Amino acid sequence: MNSINKPVRSLLFTPGNQLEKVRKVGDFGADVVILDLEDSVPHSEKDIARMIVKDTISIAGSGGSVVLVRINQFPSPLSEKDLNEVVMKELSGIVVPKVESKFHIAKLDSELNRIEIEKGIEMGTLTILPIIETAKGILEAYSIASASARIMAMAFGAEDLTSDMGIQRTVSGDEIAYARAQVAMSAAAMGIPAIDTVYIDYVDIDGLVREAKVARKLGFKGKLLIHQNQVLPVNQIFSPSDKELSQAKKIIRAYQETLKKGSGVTVVDGKMVDKPIVERARKLISLQKTIHERENGY
Repeated sequence: MNSINKPVRSLLFTPGNQLEKVRKVGDFGADVVILDLEDSVPHSEKDIARMIVKDTISIAGSGGSVVLVRINQFPSPLSEKDLNEVVMKELSGIVVPKVESKFHIAKLDSELNRIEIEKGIEMGTLTILPIIETAKGILEAYSIASASARIMAMAFGAEDLTSDMGIQRTVSGDEIAYARAQVAMSAAAMGIPAIDTVYIDYVDIDGLVREAKVARKLGFKGKLLIHQNQVLPVNQIFSPSDKELSQAKKIIRAYQETLKKGSGVTVVDGKMVDKPIVERARKLISLQKTIHERENGY
């Protein structure tokens, strides 16, 4: 898989047709900014949005954020225009809405190959972030995750999914529990990060925090965001706490000592520790390293 080797805790959407918002989006500390050409842009504004996005990709990433562009539904005449206009060396990747099969991704992969060759960009540079947001997409999640080496992560979209299923989105999230877990499991099986759905009530930070904590417990590594005020709390939730890091280091030290004694199992604070637990501790420390590099501009 095509990893960007950077944290993906917060992925902040901004409408591509709103120049001032695009210019400022890199200032809010999001790990990833997504310049949107799809849902947030009226049909009459699509052309101007492409022009704005094309001219501001470098500005959007000047604060250290990875810059992605969400194209219109692919394949379509709109997405064809999107790709031909906005793909450039400064862009990290493409966000694809409503992905429903591996063939969807394979076709986009081929199209990106063509455009990279035409524009003199190294082959395979552009990553793909599919959003799984229909019932069919949920059932095909693993095959989608494994469809291309370009896939950097896979995101879950609950709003379109509940619309597709004709059900109401609730605060408890019971109606999306299976779908959410399916996306997280499929991404983990391919070794890529799973990104949780947007929380649309951007004023309700407490609700955002509760939902993000649930997502992290399920294995999600970050969350799609729609407002700058959501960035800081989400970054905090998807970052290892001081207590978690301290425990991880303690586990690794204890395990290294027990290996010297010829054993692969030890006990830390009354709990058994073996190789899988140590690997989880190492991943936590590795994540903290990438977060430190991101926040210090390395």
